[in-house]
Amino acid sequence: MASTTENLGGDYKDLPRVESPPIMIRVTAPANLPGGYTFEANTDSGTLTVTVPPKGVSAGEIFLIPEPDSSRTKLRIDAPTGKWKDGLFDCFTYGILHPSVCCACWFTQVGMAQIMQRMHLTWLGSLGDEITGRKAFKVVVTIFLAYTIFQFCLGLLVEQGGEYSEYAYYIKYGVEFVFVAWSIYVLMKTRENVRRIYSIPEENLHGCEDLCCSAFCSCCTVAQMARHTGEYEKYHATWLSDNGMPDHAPSAV
Repeated sequence: MASTTENLGGDYKDLPRVESPPIMIRVTAPANLPGGYTFEANTDSGTLTVTVPPKGVSAGEIFLIPEPDSSRTKLRIDAPTGKWKDGLFDCFTYGILHPSVCCACWFTQVGMAQIMQRMHLTWLGSLGDEITGRKAFKVVVTIFLAYTIFQFCLGLLVEQGGEYSEYAYYIKYGVEFVFVAWSIYVLMKTRENVRRIYSIPEENLHGCEDLCCSAFCSCCTVAQMARHTGEYEKYHATWLSDNGMPDHAPSAV
């Protein structure tokens, strides 16, 4: 099944529209198919002829194809393709206390989860289907809360000393290492897939830009993706929703 989107008019006059790369839509392979094979995929507006990528696909695998003009039936946010809406360090575009900034700085994983929910990604940042792509926020927030509580309890045990304090110390920092590594990996995959869907090429450090941004500028990376996938010019950001946007706002994908 292919998801469909529509490009609305906007205020980004400095970003070309007609010659911009297309937004990408995801398709679920119905079977093991060789590269170049064509088949009909169901969409909300009818059927769409899909050509399998050169490397082929496995049954159930989700892959991206350029969105044809004829498939644009659903409203989506007005986000440019081929280029980020603004720069990596334009965090305060909407104010210093904007939810996109505060979540990115204070609760980075929560802000990341809201973006993953908008883009229908899995809890590992991969492309998701209609079911798995709607659970990312709950899973990521659960992991974040469990980690926070677990680390707090281990910290108390270490401070109190005693027979098990040394073991608690190593467990505490071992869990912290795993959590940080997971956070960097998932943020890297999320950024990579946001770029793929919006046809945004790497500008610097080709081949490792997503990794470097996720490891060394995680707050700015989350805030940039939040601005790109959330049309804050028209819709107020929300603090406690699963995607950081009001219910009446159009989808990002």
